[in-house]
Amino acid sequence: MPQISVIVPVFNEEGNVAPMCEALRELASTTSEYGWEFVFIDDGCVDNTFRLLCEQNEGDPRIKVVQLSRNYGSAIAASAGLQLASGDAAVVIAGDLQDHPREIPRLLEIWRQGFDVVWAVRATRDDPPMARFFSRLFARIIRRVALPSFPESGSGSFCLLSRVVISAFNAFPEHHRAFGTLVLHFGFRQAQISYHRLRREIGESKWSFRQKVKAAIDIVVSFSVLPLRIG
Repeated sequence: MPQISVIVPVFNEEGNVAPMCEALRELASTTSEYGWEFVFIDDGCVDNTFRLLCEQNEGDPRIKVVQLSRNYGSAIAASAGLQLASGDAAVVIAGDLQDHPREIPRLLEIWRQGFDVVWAVRATRDDPPMARFFSRLFARIIRRVALPSFPESGSGSFCLLSRVVISAFNAFPEHHRAFGTLVLHFGFRQAQISYHRLRREIGESKWSFRQKVKAAIDIVVSFSVLPLRIG
């Protein structure tokens, strides 16, 4: 039976803990051909997220909880989860239910066809118009100056990685990582599925405009020769 790890970075998501865990349990009940572990990474939460996750763990040992010492950001939290993942493959997904676990069987289907990386790419989304605009602008800049393979409609960190990719990722020594773009840079055999990104029902996004700009700069500096040419 293939074992699948689901990595869920969370930051102040106390309202989403119960519905996210319920969605993951429903996923497991409808895909009995797989074994599951759900690894939540508490990325320095200051609300009740950690306590609620521990309560979920008491009732379901498949739910595992890791608490970071402070808020490092979702990329570092996802990296920590991959260090601990024991599955034959790992799915990285946000904990706010905008990217829903019900899409995961589609990722697994492509993985079983022999692909090492399967991206969930946002075909449509319920986000506000300004958020959609900046997401496409961000993607256009990255495609032009750094990574031509970056999805045109933008992409978060919702993806599946095979064990060989997990091992390659864990071997990188860098502490500050652009998670998705680093995986794109690896190569390996990659595929995509399209999905509809839901609007956030509970809480507010922790991904500020300033963080998005910083992420774009980090990607350009890490994966493009443009800064050298400018220098």
